[in-house]
Amino acid sequence: MLALVFLCCSFSVVAYGDELAVSSVPERINITLKYAGQKVTLFGEAEVNALIITRLVSVGHETTKLNKKGKRGIFWMNVKTLVLSHVPGLYIVHTSGPLEGLPDDLLVKTETDKNYTAIRAGAQFKPEDPEKDLLMDGYIRLKETQGLYKIREGTVKTIKGRLFRSEFFMPSNAPVGLYQFDVFAIKGNTVIASGSSTIMLGKVGVENWVTSFARDHGLFYGILAVIAALVAGIGVGLVFREGPPH
Repeated sequence: MLALVFLCCSFSVVAYGDELAVSSVPERINITLKYAGQKVTLFGEAEVNALIITRLVSVGHETTKLNKKGKRGIFWMNVKTLVLSHVPGLYIVHTSGPLEGLPDDLLVKTETDKNYTAIRAGAQFKPEDPEKDLLMDGYIRLKETQGLYKIREGTVKTIKGRLFRSEFFMPSNAPVGLYQFDVFAIKGNTVIASGSSTIMLGKVGVENWVTSFARDHGLFYGILAVIAALVAGIGVGLVFREGPPH
């Protein structure tokens, strides 16, 4: 099966070192009403006994609002709303061995250090805030809790020291869109080969129709949602209505 995968896969764009052939199965994930996340397997071949680092990142940026809390009198409340942008919605790194011992500049270059330096460097706050580092700490912890940001060492499996397999789980709360796999083969603290592949996460069927209708016809979608809620409320009231007294 591995041989068939390698014969069918397309070659990736070179980022560092030599060209590395990689392929993912499946190449697209369809979100349906029963979707609860899905496993994706990345295959590839590298030089014998190289350290393999694989990374799955959402293409495009996420924008979210963060509320900064503070004390007003005797009450704690939201004192400021910040808009955080230019951060990925999903960022997962797997390795075939420990990252400890690798030079910091190499980890930053491959954007795989445990401090998420690349994400922090690209993040933008509006308005600017002197405590943005603390806010980023909280944001990253939230993403890690949601399973959207993680770095897992020793999870890439190698076969005869050359073929590798990395299994990712795309969580159900992952944002819809295009994702990119990046792979780095490292030896002697140097990236000797790299490659990339993409996978699409998209809605189909009823899920796609509802999303498209809500996006393109927001007013009508809101009216229908209110009507549906009223009908549901009336139905529940009829079911649990008390009968006449005896």
